Amino acid sequence: MSELAAVFPFFQFPDTGRIWFDHIPKNKQVDLELLKYYFNSFCNVGIYEEEEKSRIFNDFNPLLDSEELLMKIRFSTSGGIDTTCTTNSNE
Repeated sequence: MSELAAVFPFFQFPDTGRIWFDHIPKNKQVDLELLKYYFNSFCNVGIYEEEEKSRIFNDFNPLLDSEELLMKIRFSTSGGIDTTCTTNSNE
């Protein structure tokens, strides 16, 4: 689990959340320090939550080449609405 931050593009407010990866590896693992730098690269990016989820998943799914990859991002409450974005490589 890791913290994730970006900027909501419409109002330019910070958008934060927590991300979970659950994967069944074949041969590859993720370097945790590089993963931290990757997540931090979103800090000043104006991106919608669903786009951020898709971009991260599309970057990691082919890179990890997992048997199965499940990713969930739980974004902090924004405007009174909780958002959880989930995607699975087997869907």
